[in-house]
Amino acid sequence: MPKQRYPTTFAAPPTPFGSPASPFPGFGGFSTTVSPLSHIAEPPDLSEISDPTLVVLFKNLLKKDENTKARALEELLSKLKSSGNVEDAVANIWVRVYPRLSIDTSRRVRQLSSTVLGTIGALSGRRFAKHMPKIVGSWLAGLYDSDRMVSRATRNSLVEVFQTEEKLKSLWKVFSTTILEYCANIIENEKVYTLSDERTTSADDAEGKFARVMTTTIMEVAYLIGSSSEEELVKNDGTYARFLKNNELWKFACHSDPALRKAVYRLLVSTLDRHPAWISKNLKTVSSAFLVKSFGGPQTSSADLFLDAVVTLTQKLPDAWESANSQSKKPPLKHLAGFLEQGSQLSPPAFWEQAAKLFGTIPERTITSEWDQALRCTNSIQKAIKGGKEPSIHIQLAWACYFEACYRLLVLCSSKSGRVFTLKDTVLPVYLNFLEDKGSDLQTTFSDAVEICSQGLSRLDRIPKRAVDQFVEEVWGEVEKRITLILDAEVDDEKLKRFAETWIELATKTLQRVPEDSRVACLIQEANRRVVSEAIEAINISSGSRVGTAAVLENVLKPTAAATWADAAAKALVSDFLEEDVVSLIDTPSAVHILQALISYGGHASNRHSYQVLWNKAANKLLVSSHDASTKSKYIQIFMEASSQKLDHIVAPCPALDEYIIRKLNALLNGEGGEWGVIRAALGATGNVSDAGLVYKLIEMIANDLKSPRNLTVDSIVQRLDLLRHINPIKLKSFLDLETSKPAVESILRLSDSTDTQVAASADALLDTVRQSAVDNQSVMVKLAEVIRDSVRIQDMEDEDTLPIDFLAAKAKSLLESSVEPARSDLVATFAFSQDMWAAAATPLLETVSNVSLAVTNSLAGCIFLVDRFSDHQPTVPVDAHGHSQYLRMVTLVTHIFTAVEAARVIPRSQLITLLYHSIVVIELLKDNISIAYNTRVFEVIDVEAEQELTNIVDEIQHWISLAVKSDSDSTLAQELWVTVSENAKEKTVEAFYAARALVSLSSSLIDAVPSLQDSGVSWLENTDVWKESDTFCAAAILTSFGNVLKPARKERICNELISDITGIPADQAASVATQKLVFLNSILPNQDETPISILPMRLTRLVKHSLDWFSEDNEDADIGPGLVVEVGKMLCSVLPAIESMYGEHWRQALEFIKDCWMGCVGMQEQQIPMLLWSLKLFHIIRKLVDRGENDDIREEWGTSKDELEDLLVKLLLSARDPDTNNQPRNMCYVQIERQLKGVSQALIPDIREVYPTLRVQSRPIQHAAFDILHRAIPQLQEEVSINAVISAESASQVELPVELLSLIMEMPATTPADLESEDLVINFRGYLLSWILIFDHFNGASFKVRSIYAEALKDGEYLPPLLDKIFSFLFLQGTNRPFDATKCEVFTYNLSSSNSDSTADLLHLQAHLYYLALRYTPALAKSWFLSQTNRAISQAIESFTERHYSPLLIASELSTVNTNRTSDDLEDLTVRVLKAAREVSATYPVDDQTLEISVRLPSTFPLHQVEVTGIHRVGMDENHFRRLLLASQAVVNFQTGSIIDALSLFRKNVTLHFQGVNECAICYSILAVTPDRALPNRACATCKNKFHATCLLKWFKTSNSSSCPLCRTSFSFYS
Repeated sequence: MPKQRYPTTFAAPPTPFGSPASPFPGFGGFSTTVSPLSHIAEPPDLSEISDPTLVVLFKNLLKKDENTKARALEELLSKLKSSGNVEDAVANIWVRVYPRLSIDTSRRVRQLSSTVLGTIGALSGRRFAKHMPKIVGSWLAGLYDSDRMVSRATRNSLVEVFQTEEKLKSLWKVFSTTILEYCANIIENEKVYTLSDERTTSADDAEGKFARVMTTTIMEVAYLIGSSSEEELVKNDGTYARFLKNNELWKFACHSDPALRKAVYRLLVSTLDRHPAWISKNLKTVSSAFLVKSFGGPQTSSADLFLDAVVTLTQKLPDAWESANSQSKKPPLKHLAGFLEQGSQLSPPAFWEQAAKLFGTIPERTITSEWDQALRCTNSIQKAIKGGKEPSIHIQLAWACYFEACYRLLVLCSSKSGRVFTLKDTVLPVYLNFLEDKGSDLQTTFSDAVEICSQGLSRLDRIPKRAVDQFVEEVWGEVEKRITLILDAEVDDEKLKRFAETWIELATKTLQRVPEDSRVACLIQEANRRVVSEAIEAINISSGSRVGTAAVLENVLKPTAAATWADAAAKALVSDFLEEDVVSLIDTPSAVHILQALISYGGHASNRHSYQVLWNKAANKLLVSSHDASTKSKYIQIFMEASSQKLDHIVAPCPALDEYIIRKLNALLNGEGGEWGVIRAALGATGNVSDAGLVYKLIEMIANDLKSPRNLTVDSIVQRLDLLRHINPIKLKSFLDLETSKPAVESILRLSDSTDTQVAASADALLDTVRQSAVDNQSVMVKLAEVIRDSVRIQDMEDEDTLPIDFLAAKAKSLLESSVEPARSDLVATFAFSQDMWAAAATPLLETVSNVSLAVTNSLAGCIFLVDRFSDHQPTVPVDAHGHSQYLRMVTLVTHIFTAVEAARVIPRSQLITLLYHSIVVIELLKDNISIAYNTRVFEVIDVEAEQELTNIVDEIQHWISLAVKSDSDSTLAQELWVTVSENAKEKTVEAFYAARALVSLSSSLIDAVPSLQDSGVSWLENTDVWKESDTFCAAAILTSFGNVLKPARKERICNELISDITGIPADQAASVATQKLVFLNSILPNQDETPISILPMRLTRLVKHSLDWFSEDNEDADIGPGLVVEVGKMLCSVLPAIESMYGEHWRQALEFIKDCWMGCVGMQEQQIPMLLWSLKLFHIIRKLVDRGENDDIREEWGTSKDELEDLLVKLLLSARDPDTNNQPRNMCYVQIERQLKGVSQALIPDIREVYPTLRVQSRPIQHAAFDILHRAIPQLQEEVSINAVISAESASQVELPVELLSLIMEMPATTPADLESEDLVINFRGYLLSWILIFDHFNGASFKVRSIYAEALKDGEYLPPLLDKIFSFLFLQGTNRPFDATKCEVFTYNLSSSNSDSTADLLHLQAHLYYLALRYTPALAKSWFLSQTNRAISQAIESFTERHYSPLLIASELSTVNTNRTSDDLEDLTVRVLKAAREVSATYPVDDQTLEISVRLPSTFPLHQVEVTGIHRVGMDENHFRRLLLASQAVVNFQTGSIIDALSLFRKNVTLHFQGVNECAICYSILAVTPDRALPNRACATCKNKFHATCLLKWFKTSNSSSCPLCRTSFSFYS
């Protein structure tokens, strides 16, 4: 696209309606050419367009439907943009189509047509210039479309073509004549139905289209007039004159379309501003249109522009009013009055400004000649204001217009009587209403009413003196009379108060508007002086009984009452009155107003000393006044608050008043009742109204009362806290400087942690106030920090009110963030605690080590056995309500505060080292608590949330330590800290032990960030004879930290030296000397997964033999200790794999060592845990060596000792009774026991019943080990039980579920889905569920008879329903309709895992599997439970869940079993077919040449609904007999926990016996009993001789409560 498509100037081209020489063919010799806007214009010839698609689009543009045109325009635009060029034929046709499209009734069509025009013009470039005369008028008219989107689209199209504003202006200039000709043609020739087809366009749409075209046309001409130069206007003078002479044009001034009206008004204003002569030539038409017709026409939304046009017309052509008057029967002012009565008619507030301006410009002769109509105009303004239609923001300007009109009439009146009448009827009522009723009749607020009346008075300075004098005489005189009348009359007090407020506001506001020496100012001051005088006189006459007059005096003496204080005479009146009468009036009802007046006077009193005396007298008099206590308290509060506000540093405290306030607070704190306002006033008083000592005393009294908040209600606490928030900031700062302020701040701090949100919020707000007051005071900031720091301390064991450390940390952090230097440095030092504070907090926790099982988990392992102070008893350490010790609270506070700052730059180096040291030690103490609950008192509470909190605390502290070290610019902090910790790790104290552990943690966490630490540690190991080192803990820590990075040669040297020393230690010094050496050796020996050290196997073998010799029975004097045993076991685990190839006695000794350990550990006391753990690991290692089979000595000794070892291992399992949920060392032992027991034969357990109680142990590994043994043993035992039950009736009678197992399921755990976070509850519940799996293991492999006995036992004990209820409370999330998604697991199997990961999912899987087992092995009981559900929603949920996830599995299993066993002996003579798709089994029994056939069909919800057994073909028996056989078989499946195989077997045997002539039982109708014994009917009635099954008879006797025969009802006697 070229940068410049058009030249900056254009030659005037030919016009569409004539030649340039004849620009207005419509005015004389108008062409008969049809307008391009007309709907009857000839359509263009489309044959010139080469593209048929474009032809179709242009045809669509000529259609009437707006949607068709819009779509055509969109497609045309898209095609033009995609093609990138325009052929001339398209441009020629478009300029003929565009004008009509640009005025279409559819906004979318108009918008798109402008966009298309811009695109065509841009693509055509210079070629489009020849088309401009035909299209420029309609194109530019689019700029003034009433729709903004169309207007914007038009402007965008012009910018797209012409690009710059200069070119657009040039466009207007070059084509001005063409545009005028276009507009003239439109105005002169276009009508409503030349633009629209009445056949297809509604009247409203046609009118709207016409108005829019006229509006845009007029706006084009108005723009030309306003923007053209004088030369251009003169050039087209004739054209403009003819255009403006058109009478049709001015009729639009009262058109119904507001946009068209506004266009006409703008045209008139533009014309009058540039060339009034054009209007003057047609003044008659214009004045008639504007000053007559338009006043009475619609002006909604255009009234302001209309008035602007009328004002301009009046200013430019004043004769217009005379011209309009001569053409109308009614004078123009009458029309104006009617117009004003309608108000602003939705116009902006400027309407009333224009109306006021109009009154100032209307010719004088017009007003004086139409005086009555002028007066009517003022009435019309009042009616408009009071009519209720004016917006509130218009009212003030409307009244200003009213005053302007009234004063204009006042000035122009020609007779005195006329003026008086005017003022009385117009101005006077406004002021009287304002004074008497606060301007309620002014239709606005009081403040606006004051503005209105003051403006009315201030305007008097702008009118002649003669008129002002008349106003004073007739209006202001009446106002003063009314003031006097109000003050003298017996009106109520409220009315007097309203008057006083109204008057002083009016006086003050008016004086602000006028000069001090103006006539209006003098009037106001004189009137005010009279008000003061009258008020004082009325007070004295009534002796203060008239409260209203006192209120008047109070108001006229306000500090803002300039009318009083600027008037010396008025001020003297007040001074004399107060000095003489104020004390005597305090006992009267007017006391409060008199006191306010006294205080207001104090700010202007000339003699301060005299005023102080007067103020004291008033205060003393008020204290001894006769008012009741409540009123007196209220008056004192008002007196103090007002004095504080107005007399700051003017008066001194009154001792009597201070004593009263203290007595008052005492009474309030003691619950005697009353108002707190006087206390609030005393606390908040500024200056010297209340003494600083008084404020301090009040604060201390309230704070002391808040120390025991339990004795107060929430409202009382909040009330006291809010009182303290109102303390004067200056006095609060000075109070905080006192040492006695700390208890008060502490009380507030405690309350901010209240559980009541209202109390906490109030206390927090008060703390913020305190903190803000102290920001710029270093000593106060330090005091606040000390309060927070001291709150970290725990006073004693019973201190339940200790504030939470997180809360204190948040407050400390907030205080630190709000501080500035140098106070910040002091705060940092305060929060970092002193060395003595750290020592006092740490000492109780570092007095003793109480649990040697920590040797399993701590980084220094066996060093714990070398600690000097060891005790089984925990020290007494107080903790807070959350279980935090003071030591932990201090570290937590430091961590939270300094995490966000660069510690190395903020905290002094010595303090920072101390903080970091104690933080690392706390981590080690916390680790011990994580390992064993309550091991240290650093953190006491242990539950799921507490464990997570412990972990979070450790992470936060470690993160802070890392940040602190990284913030050190010279990287020396880590080295200094390492040295400090190393020094503290020397000796063998408890603190040294924890310091050594801290050294290991520090080295591992900082070794990457600070490589110099590794260099220091390695250097120490290179240059130190570790085997001679006496600082055991420090040396062990360094070995543990850096031994793995030592050079191999140095590492071997250390190992060899240590081995040499150990092998030289005799048995009687083993524990005392060898333990330390073994600790060192174990610290450096590699683990099994690490690269072994090159040490001679013979040397290692000698080490092993010598170490094991210490435990030989021959060494009776051997010094053996638990530490020695543990370290030897640990050493053996590392060394034995390295000497696997060495033969010798040491293998037997190692196994004997394990046996001795295990025999000594049965019972598993806490101190035995390390010994047991390493012996178990040693057992595992030797077993692996045996499995590898590379040493015959190992295999031989293993074969000799294996059974004994495994037997001991089982004993360890059976002796495990203590829980391990909060004991990691014990858990590690239990895990090892579980692992080593896998694969151990149950034959080693003489009585399997001893294992059942182990399922109750609160330990996953122990539960799993016991379950694994039982789960493998029970099915094998059941095979033997089933065989014995068949062989021996006595054995069958002894079949039962183990009592020990039933005891485990007898009591249902109260676990709910909400308890799954608690490991203890989960383990307990899991043990219960695993017991049920063992119950169902008894069914697996058992015969039908045995299974029936087990099922009956479960039924009698009612064990199963509680299980199923519990399962579904979990699977359905306690009754919701969101069941467990069983597709995520295999419900038909469950593999036990000892992992704790995702225990919830594992528990749900276990329960889902149990439900499967219940359905499979006890279907009758499960169905009975299902049928007992009374809640239909739950029943449907269970049915749907079972049908979806379980029934298909059970049906497939049942059918598969039938298919597998259809040729078995039980189904002899039966031909069985399985139809899986139909869930059906059919069986045929041959009878001679025919067959009996039955069908067994399983429901889709098997086994919740009954299995149907139906007869297909009957032979050799009647219907009743056949049906009885079917019912018997059906009962086996549905009620006897039987399978389809059992049902078919029973059917076969019953049919065989039937054909043998055996009769069925008369009770169950089966020949063989459906009970497990499958007996024949063998009990006959002596009377009727019918036979019955014994089991059926017993059941009959039991249920009927009778021993009679079921058939003949005679007493039954057994007969064989």
